[in-house]
Amino acid sequence: MNEIKIYKRITWGLVALNILIVVFFVFLAPPHPPRLPHNEHHPEGPKERIETQLNLSEQQKHLYHDLIKKHIDQVHEQDKKITALRQELYNGHFHQLQTQSIESNLCQAISEMELINIDHLKEIRNICNAEQQKTFDEMAVDWALIFTHQSPTR
Repeated sequence: MNEIKIYKRITWGLVALNILIVVFFVFLAPPHPPRLPHNEHHPEGPKERIETQLNLSEQQKHLYHDLIKKHIDQVHEQDKKITALRQELYNGHFHQLQTQSIESNLCQAISEMELINIDHLKEIRNICNAEQQKTFDEMAVDWALIFTHQSPTR
C-alpha cells in the first residue's frame, strides 16, 4: 500500500511539473522575434532592393531577371551536389570510413557556391551603366548581409 501512495505522489508530481512547463512555454517564455526574410532597414528582398537602388531601366530589369533565373538554376544544382556530399560525409563517419576526400570535395563544392554568387553579382554589375556601377559598388559592402537575411550591425 505504501508503494501505491509513492507512485501516486510521483505521478501527481510529474503532472504538476508538466503543467508548469506548459505554462512557462505558453505564457512566460519570451516570444521569438519574427523571422523576416529581409532585414529591418530594407523591407524588400534583395531582388527588389537591387532594382530600386540601382534604378534599373526596363531593358536592364529584363536582363536582370534572366540573370536571376540562371543564378537560381546554378545554385539549385550546386546545392544538390553539396547535399549529396554532406550525406556521403555523414554516412562515412558513421560507418568509420575515411572521409578526407569527401571533406575536401565538400569544401570545394561550398567554395564553388560562393564563386557562383560572386559571378552572379559581376554579371549584374555588367548590365549597369557607370553611375549605377558606383551605386552597386557602394551596395557591395552589405552583400553578405543582404543575401543571408541578417540585419547590418553598423
